[in-house]
Amino acid sequence: MRVVRGIACALLLGVVALLVAPAPSMAQPEHVVTAVRADVHHAQDDTAPPGPRIDPDDNAQADSDLAQRKIVIGCIAAGLVLIVLYGRHVRKKRRKQRGN
Repeated sequence: MRVVRGIACALLLGVVALLVAPAPSMAQPEHVVTAVRADVHHAQDDTAPPGPRIDPDDNAQADSDLAQRKIVIGCIAAGLVLIVLYGRHVRKKRRKQRGN
């Protein structure tokens, strides 16, 4: 059992290390200048491109859908908990009947 626990801990530590470690950057270093960049001279546009416009009605609808999903998932979870509790209650009753 100790071996299995040790292997599981090592695997978990490896996964955490992979997720936490920064990914290597694939960008070129700043001091390297390519021939294409040196030859191209064009005016830079300092204005940021317009981002997506979010309609408040769409945002309200998305919030409503999310709330509805949460309610459904909560009801399903509560139902499963009730099933488990009922099953334990029935099993406890049967044990008492067999024991007496």
